[in-house]
Amino acid sequence: MLWAALLPDAPPHEPPSDPSRRTDALTGIALWCLQFTPRVALLETVAAPCAVAMELEASVRLFGGKRRLVERVRDEASALGVTQLSWAPTSLAALALARAGRSNGFAAPLADVLDALPLDALSAVAAHRATLARLGCTTLGQVRALPRGGVSRRFDAALLAALDQAYGLRPEAHRWVELPDTFAVRLELMARVELAPALLFGARRLLLQMCGWLAARHAGVTAFTLRWWHDAMRSKAAGEGGELTVRTAQPTRDVEHLTRLLAEHLAHVVLSAAVGDVQLLALEVCPLAPPSLSLLPEPRQTGENLALVLERIAARLGPERVLRPLLCEDHRAEWMTHWQPASAPVARSSNQQGVDIPQPGFVLAQPLRLALRDHRPLYQGVLQLLAGPHRVEGGWWDRTVADGQPATRHVARDYWVALSEHAGVLWVFQTRLDDEQIAWFLHGMPAAADPPIPLVAAIPAAPAIPDYAELRCLSNFSFLRGASQPEELVERACQLGYTALALSDECSMAGAVRAHVAAKEHAMPLILGSQFQVAVDEAHAGPDEVAPPLASPVPLPTTPFVLTVLACNLNGWGNLCQFITRLRRASPKGTYRLVVSDLHASELADCVVIASPPRSATQAQLMSLCRWLQAGFAG
Repeated sequence: MLWAALLPDAPPHEPPSDPSRRTDALTGIALWCLQFTPRVALLETVAAPCAVAMELEASVRLFGGKRRLVERVRDEASALGVTQLSWAPTSLAALALARAGRSNGFAAPLADVLDALPLDALSAVAAHRATLARLGCTTLGQVRALPRGGVSRRFDAALLAALDQAYGLRPEAHRWVELPDTFAVRLELMARVELAPALLFGARRLLLQMCGWLAARHAGVTAFTLRWWHDAMRSKAAGEGGELTVRTAQPTRDVEHLTRLLAEHLAHVVLSAAVGDVQLLALEVCPLAPPSLSLLPEPRQTGENLALVLERIAARLGPERVLRPLLCEDHRAEWMTHWQPASAPVARSSNQQGVDIPQPGFVLAQPLRLALRDHRPLYQGVLQLLAGPHRVEGGWWDRTVADGQPATRHVARDYWVALSEHAGVLWVFQTRLDDEQIAWFLHGMPAAADPPIPLVAAIPAAPAIPDYAELRCLSNFSFLRGASQPEELVERACQLGYTALALSDECSMAGAVRAHVAAKEHAMPLILGSQFQVAVDEAHAGPDEVAPPLASPVPLPTTPFVLTVLACNLNGWGNLCQFITRLRRASPKGTYRLVVSDLHASELADCVVIASPPRSATQAQLMSLCRWLQAGFAG
C-alpha cells in the first residue's frame, strides 16, 4: 500500500476552540486529492479532523510511475499550504511520520521507522503521555515493548488499536470523502488584503482545489466566480464585499491558464475595503475528456494555444477590443461576416456550399461606383471580365432603419471577377439603380495585392483527381517487394495530393514509427496495417470447385489471396500486432504461414480487412471468397 498524509498549516489567528477553519482547509485539500484517487479520507482526532490521507497504490501507473506521482503531489501540495507530506504503508504511520517531521516511511522496515518516533506522533498514545513518561517510555517502540496484557488493562483499547493499525498488524477502516456535485470553497486569508491583485495568492489555492475537483469529475469549467468579504471591523460603509466572474471560450481545467486569466481580471478591480475571506465557485461545468495519448511519440509542441492567448489579451484590453470573424448564413457579401468577442463561444460552422467564382479577401464598407467607357467598367484602366456572372439577390426580409424611416436592405447584383492592368484582380458587380440605369461597382479585392494576380490564377482551376487514399502500400521493410523508405512514401503521397496513406508491410510493423514521424511533419493522415499471403487448405485447393462446409455453414475460400488488415484505433493496433506475433512465433525466423482455416475474425477486432484474389481466380472462387468474408467480417 502507498499512503500519503498531508498536514496543512494552521492560520496563526485561528482560535483553538473553533476548529471550523481548519476543517474547511482540510476539505479543500481533500477535494484536490480526489483527482488522484477516490480513496481519500480525513484522519480525525478526538476533537476534529487533523490531516488528509489518500491511498495511491492503484493510481501509480496512471500518473507515469511512483516517482512522477510523488513529485507532482509534493509540488502541488506545497501550493495548497501543506507544510508536511509523508509516505508510508499505512495511513496512521504516514500521519505519525508527518507529525514527527519525517517524509519517507519506506527508507527502512516500518517497525524500525516507527519505533524511533515520539509519543506525540499518535493521538491515542499522546493522550497517555504523562503516565507513559512515568513508566520511562518516550518513543513508540518503548510503548510497543510493554506487555500487551498490562497495557490493555491499564489503558484504553484505543492505544493498542492505534499501534496495531500504524504498524500494519490490524486493518484500518476509513470513511471516504465523497465528491460533491458543486464546488464552492471558502478560504480565510492569512492577512487582510487591500489590493485586488494580492487576492491571487489565496485564489490560486482555491483554483488548485477546483481543478482537482474538475479532474475527478472528468470535466472543465467555462465560468467561475471569485467572491470576497470585507473586514467589517475596518470599514462598515464599504458593504459586505464583491465578486468577479471569469469566463473562458472553451472548457478547461488548466490551473496555470486560469490563474493568469484571473490575474488579468483582478488588475482592473479596486477594493472598497480590506478583504479577509475569499470564496471560489464553479458556475458552468462541462464534460472534458483528457487528451488521448498516442502509442508513438508525439512531436514536441512549441508556443502556446491561440485560444488561451486570446483570452488573456481580451481580459487585459477588454472583450470588446479583441474580436474574431464569424461566418453568418447570409449570401450577401456585406452581411456574410459578423464580428464577435474572441472569448465568446464559437458556434458550429454551417455546411454552406461555396460559390463557383473566387471570393475576395475583404470587401469595402461602401461599394465604389465605377466609371464606364463604351459600357465597360473602368478602374485604373478598362476591366477585363474573367469569371461570372454570379447572381446575388435577396434581403427583403432584412428590416432596418435609415434616416428615421423603415427600409430594407434588398440587393440584386451580378458579381464578376475582373482584371485591371494596374490594380490586379478585382471583385465587381453590376446592378440596376432606382432609375433603371445600369451601374458597376467595385466591392472587394484579394487580401494580397502585390504582386498582382495573373490571369490564370483568377480562373478557377479544373478539378483534379477526386479524393484518394492509398490503402495498400509496401515500404522497403517488405524485403524484395517494397523499394522506398516509409518517410519517402509519405512525402510522395503529400505531393500527389492523397487524403491519406495506409502503410501495410507484409506481416510486419517495422516501418510504423518512421511513417508516423513523417506523417506528423507533413500533416498527412496515416493508417497503420499489414498484409498477409493467405493459403488455402490442401483438401480444398481445387481450381474451380467450391469447398464443402466444415464446422461452419459457409465454405472456406478455394483460392489463395492477399489479406490486407488496417487498424481502426488503438485496440485494433494491439490486436493486429498480437496477430503478427502469433504468426511469427509459430514459424521459422523470418517467415510466417497463414491458412484460411487458421484465420479468425475475433483476432482482428476493430480492424478493416481487404481481400485481393489473384487475377487467375474463377467466378466460383471469387464468390466463395466473398461469402466467406461476408460471414466472418461483415460489421
